[in-house]
Amino acid sequence: MLENNSYGQTRARIRESLTRVRRFSSATWRMLVSFPAFYLAIFAMAAYALWEARTPVTMITPFQVPKADLPFSGDIVADALQDALKSIRNEIEEERQDPGLRSSETGLPDLRNMLIPAFRRIQAPPRFAVEVKGVSYERILSFARDLMGTDTTVSGDVVLNGNGFVLMARAADAGPWESVSSPISAEGLREASKDLAKKILMAQDPTLAGVALLKDGQVEQGLAELNRARSLNPTDVRLKLNLCMGFAANRRYKEAIECYKDVLATNPRSPHEVSEYLAQAYYLKGERKEAIDLYEDLAYKQGDRQALLGLGEALDDNKDYSGALTVYDEFLATERQDRSRAIAHVKRSLALSHMHRHDEALNEYEEALKDAPRDVLILVHEGLEVAESRDLDAGIAQIQSAVDENKNSDSLPFALLQLGVLLERKGAWRSAIDDYQMAAQLRPTYVEAHLKLAHALVHERERARAFAEYNKVAKLSASDLERGYSHMFANQWLANELLNLGNYADAASAYQAAIYVKADDSAAHCQLALIFARQGRLSRAVHEYGAALAPAKLQELNDSECLVVADHVLDQAVTSRRSGHVTEAIAELRKIKQGIKLNTQFATAQNALAPPTDKAKVVEQAVLRTGH
Repeated sequence: MLENNSYGQTRARIRESLTRVRRFSSATWRMLVSFPAFYLAIFAMAAYALWEARTPVTMITPFQVPKADLPFSGDIVADALQDALKSIRNEIEEERQDPGLRSSETGLPDLRNMLIPAFRRIQAPPRFAVEVKGVSYERILSFARDLMGTDTTVSGDVVLNGNGFVLMARAADAGPWESVSSPISAEGLREASKDLAKKILMAQDPTLAGVALLKDGQVEQGLAELNRARSLNPTDVRLKLNLCMGFAANRRYKEAIECYKDVLATNPRSPHEVSEYLAQAYYLKGERKEAIDLYEDLAYKQGDRQALLGLGEALDDNKDYSGALTVYDEFLATERQDRSRAIAHVKRSLALSHMHRHDEALNEYEEALKDAPRDVLILVHEGLEVAESRDLDAGIAQIQSAVDENKNSDSLPFALLQLGVLLERKGAWRSAIDDYQMAAQLRPTYVEAHLKLAHALVHERERARAFAEYNKVAKLSASDLERGYSHMFANQWLANELLNLGNYADAASAYQAAIYVKADDSAAHCQLALIFARQGRLSRAVHEYGAALAPAKLQELNDSECLVVADHVLDQAVTSRRSGHVTEAIAELRKIKQGIKLNTQFATAQNALAPPTDKAKVVEQAVLRTGH
C-alpha cells in the first residue's frame, strides 16, 4: 500500500509540473504574438546569432599596402592569408578523413591518428543576410561575438624589404607575427601567406600548428608546438599522446617509447590503443622481442584482437613467416570489418612473398581488393609483387596507373617511391629521379625518398644535388649528432656512395669536405687512408691512418672496422713495396704502431681494471697481428 501511495504522489507531481510548463508556454506565446512582427524577427535573429557566436572565428581585415606599385592590394593580401589558414586545416582534415588504408596500418606510423582540437573558423560569413528596421543579423552577430569574446581580428601591413616584402600581422591580444621575406609576385604572396598563417596558428592552436609544421618537414618546431599544446593543458592525456605520435612519425623512437610509457602511467581511457602504439615503436626501433612480447600480451591476455595484426608483422620481420601466417589466419577467421580484413590480407601476402610463394601472395592482394576496392596502397603492393615474381614492366604499368588515378591520395608519395625503385631496376634513372623528387616534395619528412633520390643523383653524377638530399636526411635524423653535424655526415654519406661506385677521386674530395667540417672525423680519415692506399699514394695513406687513430671526441665518429681493414691494407702495401721512395712512409707507419703499443701498455698499467674501448681492442689486435 505504501508503494502505491508513493507512486500516486509521483504521478501527481509530474502532472503539476507539466501543467506549469503549459501555462508558461501559453503566456510566453501570448506575449510574443502581441508584439509587432519585426520584434519577433529581431528576437529570432538574436537567438540564432547567439547560437552561432559560440564558435570562435578569426577575421582578416585588409592589409595596409605601401604606395609603391605592387601587383596586389590589401584585400588580396587578406584573402591570401585567409586561404592559407583554411588550406592548412583542410589538408589535415582531408588526410584524417581519407577512407583508404594508412601507412600506420601497413608499416610506418603517420600523423592521421592525432587528435586535432576544434579549430576556429576563418572569416566565417553570416549564415544569412537579414535586416529588420535598420537592425541587421550581421550587426547582432558581431555584437554577440564581442560579448562572448569569440572574435579575433587580425590586421597587418605589407612591408617592402629590398626586392622583396614581408607580411606583418597582429591581433588585439597577440602578435606581432612576421612572415619570411618573399619576392614581389603572386607566388611570393602565397609563400609569405602560408608562413604567416603557421605563425598565427601557433598562437591560436599549437596542436594544429605542430602538425602543419611536421608535415612541412620543420620537425623541431613542430614537436615544440605539440609539446606546448600539452603544457597548456597538462590534464588532457590525448595531447600528450599527440606528442608521442609526433616523435614516432619522425623516427624518434626512443623518445616515443618513453612518451608512451608516461601516457600509460596516467591510466588513459584506451590503454590498449596506447600499448599498441608502444609495441609499434619497439618494432620500428628494431627491438623485436619487446614488440612481440607486448603484442602477444595484448592479443592473448587482454583480448585485443587488433594487436594480432601488429604481432604478425613483427613475426614476419623476425623471419618467422609461418608464425605470421598463423596469426593472420587467426585474425581473419573471426574478423568481419572490411577494412581490417584488407589490412590482414596485405600483410599475409607480404609474408607469403618472403617465403617465395608468389602466386599465393598475388591471390591475397586480390582478396584484399575485394574488401577495399581500388585502394592505392594495395594496388602498389600488388604491382611490386607482379614486378618481383612475373614481369617488371607489368609491375611498373600497374603502379603508374595507381599513381595516375590517385593524384590527391595521401599514399601518393609511397606509390611514387616504389615506382621509382622499379624504374631504377629497369635502368630508367632519370624517370626514377623525377618520381623520388616528387615523393620528397609531397612529404618533406619522407627519409626513404630523400635517400633514394640521393642515391640516384650520385649515379647520374649530380653530386651537388645528392649532397643537398643527404643533408636533408641528416637534419631529419633521430640522432642529435647527425642533426648537429648535418654537413659533415652528408659529405660522408655522399663519399660512401661514390666509393661504392668506384669513383675514388670524388669520394676522396667528399671525405676531405667532411674533415673540413670536423677535423677529428676518424671514419673519414680512415676511408681516405684506404683510398690513398689503393691508389698507391702510401705517404698520404699513412698520414690519414695516423689521423684516424687519434680518438675522436665523439665516439660515434670512430670506425673500428675500417681501422682493421686499413691496417691490413697498409701492411700489404708496405710488404709489396720495399723500394726506396716509400722508406719514409714505412718508417712513419712503424712509428705510429709503436706509439699505439706504448699507449695501450701505459693505459693498461694505469688502470688494469678499466676495459679497453672497442677501438682500443681493434687497434691492439691489429698491432699484435702485424708484430710491429
